Amino acid sequence: MGSSDPPPALDLDGARALLAAAGHGPDNPLQVRLWTYGNRPELPTLGTAVQAMLRDAGIDAQIQIGEYSAQEPELLAGRYDMYLLSRSYLTDVPDAGAALQSDYTCAGSYNLNHYCSPAFDALISTLDATTDPAARQDIFRAAARMLVDDVVGVPLVHSQENVVTSGVAGYTLDPLAKRLVTPQLAVTG
Repeated sequence: MGSSDPPPALDLDGARALLAAAGHGPDNPLQVRLWTYGNRPELPTLGTAVQAMLRDAGIDAQIQIGEYSAQEPELLAGRYDMYLLSRSYLTDVPDAGAALQSDYTCAGSYNLNHYCSPAFDALISTLDATTDPAARQDIFRAAARMLVDDVVGVPLVHSQENVVTSGVAGYTLDPLAKRLVTPQLAVTG
């Protein structure tokens, strides 16, 4: 999973053939709106890169930059073509259950992908009665595999910022962001 999975092979000819089969080509390109917002400065820049990649495949993507708060109702209602966002979970909890439920179940409160799979929902529902950490990890792995196999959203990048002041001792960087607060962490100032 994750970075251990190789990215899909680039197949522009295959993409163009699928578009042609759907009635799109150089004289009638598929047109989509690629929404994003500007208060994360990397998103419009990333949108330009995605726009160029889509153009190479024969898709005309028009970037629309707005305010997230104004766009969110449209996103939740499914009234968008493509959306480029930065997902923040507000807290760093090493258990993925809540995020999987809210973002990917049929009734999830933040299911921007509008993904609905009864099999996925059934898998996630087993988390309520599963307390063994190893068993939960097995469920998370199976859920992640389903999301990858069903191509639910396209994760592009992951950024992480860590800030430590001189008044903190014992901080160690965890590249997986699973252990940010450890027994060795202490406030010294």
